[in-house]
Amino acid sequence: MKKASKFVFRLMLAITVASFVFQASSCGGDENPTPDPDPDPTPTPQEIATEILTTGTWEPQAITREGIDVSAEYAEFTVKFTGSNYTTTNGGSAWPASGTWAFDGTSATRIIRDGSVIIETSISEGSLVMAFTLDEEVFARTKTVSSNYQFSMAQ
Repeated sequence: MKKASKFVFRLMLAITVASFVFQASSCGGDENPTPDPDPDPTPTPQEIATEILTTGTWEPQAITREGIDVSAEYAEFTVKFTGSNYTTTNGGSAWPASGTWAFDGTSATRIIRDGSVIIETSISEGSLVMAFTLDEEVFARTKTVSSNYQFSMAQ
């Protein structure tokens, strides 16, 4: 009988230990769980502005130089932004036919065009306002004058 009770005791002890091991391994999870990637990350202000800016072609609603309406000088003007480039039609002296653009650092309201022209913007769905200063040559290229432009655009 002693042998049988010793056997039963060892069997019960083995089952108890196995139960504890099983329970301990199934609860608590990983010590360093890998976070699930955010299924819907919140876009940054720059990403939102880029999405709006690069969706479609922009057409002028009003164009001013030094506060004076010069829209007639830019009849049929359009600008289209893509990844890091832009193309225009009838850009006059203010806009080359094509070039590059990028946001200034982490700003979502300041664009640098062609590496040197700083454009302050207001970007929203269907509306784009761009204000910038250009140095323009006048008097047979003997004098440079700074001109402040504002382009109010829509899609």
